[in-house]
Amino acid sequence: MRLQVYDFKNIRTVLRLTGSIITIFSGRNLRYYLLAIVLTMLVVENGFDGAYYRLTRVEWIVHFARPAIILGTLVPVVETLVILAFGVIRKNPRIITMDWALGQAALLGHAFNVFEGA
Repeated sequence: MRLQVYDFKNIRTVLRLTGSIITIFSGRNLRYYLLAIVLTMLVVENGFDGAYYRLTRVEWIVHFARPAIILGTLVPVVETLVILAFGVIRKNPRIITMDWALGQAALLGHAFNVFEGA
């Protein structure tokens, strides 16, 4: 059985990463991003981040947070692959195209988090 790429024109449209990144950092989104930077600076300068860090290192919080960290890392990858497999099995171009968009969003979110954490 040969795997066909359905609706390739739409998939190419979804995969325009450069356009998506420009959209994220322009217009109204840029204002929110700059606001987040200013608020972060205020939180750090006033020492609230250090107090939050010390308060959240209690053993019972770490015990409950660990599964959320693991699931939050794995679910976007597994979910994208499961939906893609479902779309290919059903031969539904709308599901496949939607999954490419979902995968792109997960990839951009991960890249943004890595970039911001650096």
